[in-house]
Amino acid sequence: MLRTAAVTALALIFAASASAARTSTDQDVLAKVAATCAGATNANASAVDELHAMYCGVNVVRSSFRRRMVHGDAKLARSSLMKADEIRRCGFSHTPCGTSFSRTFQLAGYHNPKRVFAENLAWGQYQLGSPVQTLGAWLASPRHRANLLSRRWRAAGIAFQHGTMFGYSSVSLWVLELGNRR
Repeated sequence: MLRTAAVTALALIFAASASAARTSTDQDVLAKVAATCAGATNANASAVDELHAMYCGVNVVRSSFRRRMVHGDAKLARSSLMKADEIRRCGFSHTPCGTSFSRTFQLAGYHNPKRVFAENLAWGQYQLGSPVQTLGAWLASPRHRANLLSRRWRAAGIAFQHGTMFGYSSVSLWVLELGNRR
């Protein structure tokens, strides 16, 4: 019985160490994003600067975890912008306005049987909506982290909107769509 308790205690210590190492690694990666990507810590830059910072940040995160870079894709960018517009009109959801998850992918011409895709959404008020804070939130969420770091992605489309949304002022809304074809 004492041996079982010792094994359990060791397992808990190893699990806690692994969790702490992951957090430390994530913090290091986010610090690298902040140092590498101009404007990554700013939630009040121009939309173009915010988008550049997020594309840069996504690729810094991916390369830090030994994943290939993703490249901008016009169809995914169009799809992500349509999704952002729907979210702004109808509420924060992967299925805003009662539409299917894949609707914007279809309307943008990205959806077909050979293409796989995923989506990360986020919104934050003031500095919580900056690219680095948004990436940190995605890394802290197991499903969003899995999307962000999947080895299958080759392409990305990102939409950013800033303003009054969901009853709050100074909100940054992010839609990241990832796909396996360029």
